[in-house]
Amino acid sequence: MRIKFWLERLPDALFNNAKLRPKLIISYLVAVFLPLLLTGIFLVLKANRMIEDQTNRTFGVSMQQLLYNMETRLSTYEELANHFYFDTALNTDLQKDYSQSSALEIVTVEEAFIQRVKVLLKFKNDLRAVSIYFLNPTLYNAAPYLAFADKDMAARPSFRQAMASGYKGYWGKTVPVPNGSLYWDVNMKPNAAATRVFSYNRPLEFYSERQPVGLLTLEIKESELYQLLSKESGDKNIFLVEPGGEIITSNVRERLGTALDQPVFQRIAPHSAGEFLWRQADGHYKVMYSQLKNGWKMVYMIPVNRLLEETRDMRNHGLLFILVSMIFSVVLIAIFSNLIMSRMTVLLKRIQRMKNGEIEVGQFVRGNDEIAVLDRSFNQMAEQMKYLIDEVYTLNIKKKEAELTALQSQINPHFLYNTLSTVSWLGRKTGTSKCAKLWRASPRSTAFP
Repeated sequence: MRIKFWLERLPDALFNNAKLRPKLIISYLVAVFLPLLLTGIFLVLKANRMIEDQTNRTFGVSMQQLLYNMETRLSTYEELANHFYFDTALNTDLQKDYSQSSALEIVTVEEAFIQRVKVLLKFKNDLRAVSIYFLNPTLYNAAPYLAFADKDMAARPSFRQAMASGYKGYWGKTVPVPNGSLYWDVNMKPNAAATRVFSYNRPLEFYSERQPVGLLTLEIKESELYQLLSKESGDKNIFLVEPGGEIITSNVRERLGTALDQPVFQRIAPHSAGEFLWRQADGHYKVMYSQLKNGWKMVYMIPVNRLLEETRDMRNHGLLFILVSMIFSVVLIAIFSNLIMSRMTVLLKRIQRMKNGEIEVGQFVRGNDEIAVLDRSFNQMAEQMKYLIDEVYTLNIKKKEAELTALQSQINPHFLYNTLSTVSWLGRKTGTSKCAKLWRASPRSTAFP
């Protein structure tokens, strides 16, 4: 019952007993600002989502463009390897038995290959070395251009993997190599300046034999791939990762030669492409990745704060616009409420003065709206009341005047009669008979016989 009582009293407590001005302001806010607020919030959220999607697409397009550039660059090394792979003269030189040949003949063959490589390196600054690791024991070792693959080198897992790769070739990891040394035969010289290289390796099968006679190795400077990455904006971390998880190149230079973060690598290893969110100690990242034809993966790690920066700016601008709109709406509502209430106040004051007995006649509220019509109706009522009051007041005065006139007409003869009667009695008392005779001789009042 108490709840029912409070529910019945709720409209009076919240609305009916409130002043008109607050009710007008609240009604305007509810009718105008609330839809504006909801619409603004919806548009801001929608715009944020669109900006976020657009940012994702932008980064996705950026990654695909970088992938294309990387594929194009790597394909040039594969095309270069084809020139040696399809060289029938080189095939003959590598398979020939030189056990009966003179040293001059062997040196002439090697010198022809070395000159060919030197001319190539002169015009290809991105190459550090072009080498063939041959299996023919009768050919001289002319490192770093022609080197014999002895048992120790042939036993290396990476070398065996390269020899088994077939026509598609094998892309090796990046390693720091001192100047003057080869990818497969790293001779650490004291104080030698090191550079990072990776290799493309093609077993020389020459199609018909299907039995490798050597391994062609192109040593490529890692800095050539880094130039492609360096053209990207610095708001993201980019990693080119080989299938084992080691970083080939990156715009985060201190990470070169290290392994990609294990949680990230475990997520990207089973898939060729995708994206996910990843949180680590230094922040929250969105990870986007895609696989190249050679099995390497391009990994974008974009800080979420950077990803949502434009979204945050849009949200802040949207909220600021809503706040300014709210203030502007409140000001306009207050102005219009005052305009309405000022006219209502004039009418209320007239009613209050009439209540106190002061009747004012005239048009106090201008216009043709309901308040002006109400004021004119009230003015008509005031005029009628004033007329009735004046009419009653005049009638009362005239009535009083008539009564006074009648009373006066009665009072004057009666007063004269009383005066003469008094004189008569005085005459009798003093013995003056003339006064008494005069009274008896005077005519009697018709009003007082």
